[in-house]
Amino acid sequence: MTDTNCEMIKLGKTLYDMGMRVAAVSLMCQDTRVFSAMEMAGTPCPYKGLIGDEAAVAWAENPDQAPEDTKNRTSNNRSCKPRGGRCR
Repeated sequence: MTDTNCEMIKLGKTLYDMGMRVAAVSLMCQDTRVFSAMEMAGTPCPYKGLIGDEAAVAWAENPDQAPEDTKNRTSNNRSCKPRGGRCR
């Protein structure tokens, strides 16, 4: 039996230890709980190489790309429009 959560954590740590921090966060963000936590913290998950406010805008424009359990709920971050250089 494979523990996919354990595998994800180990892969994320390995990527992080190799200096691939955005890749590590991107991997962790495939988990709905992590994706939601990042969103609630105001730190959106990376989106195809974009980070920060650019990623927030990209997620808002492409909600179908989010993890399955997060697609059908509404979120302030998903509908964010940058104001003054920051998504609010």
